[in-house]
Amino acid sequence: MVKWETVRKHYKKRMEAAATEIAVGLRKLGYSVSGPNEFDCDSYSWHLSVTHPEYFPTKEQSVDVCIELVDSQDHDGFEGGYTFCLDITQYGGLAPFNYSADCWVKTLPAIKERWEVLSNAIDVYDVAQVIAV
Repeated sequence: MVKWETVRKHYKKRMEAAATEIAVGLRKLGYSVSGPNEFDCDSYSWHLSVTHPEYFPTKEQSVDVCIELVDSQDHDGFEGGYTFCLDITQYGGLAPFNYSADCWVKTLPAIKERWEVLSNAIDVYDVAQVIAV
């Protein structure tokens, strides 16, 4: 069984880089972005707080965009499974194989493949379009 700490340490820089890439892309498209900021609680994630004057008229309004490493124990009650997801608060997100038997992976090669599925699917223009809705 792969330990949580092993996966978290291995993907920390990759997750930060993906969040940074989203932040840079959103800034180029006219969004104000705070972060990325690291959070390590029930899941491990890198968060962005995103605003845009056209879509969020007051300074208090924003959307969180985060890339998460999620543990199956916290979400489905069994040990040893992991997945990655992109979450956009209030709008939903992207979690490969979510709500299926293939959602959680347990081996290092499968975890690597899951990261590649998610990271290759993230498109900053799609994120911007979701926020603009």
